[in-house]
Amino acid sequence: MNRREYVLGLAADALSSRSAHAQGFPTRSLIMSNGYPPGGSTDVAARLMVEGTGPAA
Repeated sequence: MNRREYVLGLAADALSSRSAHAQGFPTRSLIMSNGYPPGGSTDVAARLMVEGTGPAA
């Protein structure tokens, strides 16, 4: 693949993705599963990540 084909491929990809518009996030409740016990560092990190996924105020 030469440089011209690569650039044309990127342009075609960029133009074709314009028709796919994402919906607002999140449109419904999210469920996150954490396989570690509460109070540990993984629990704290998971709770912080979940706080960031809430709807924008």
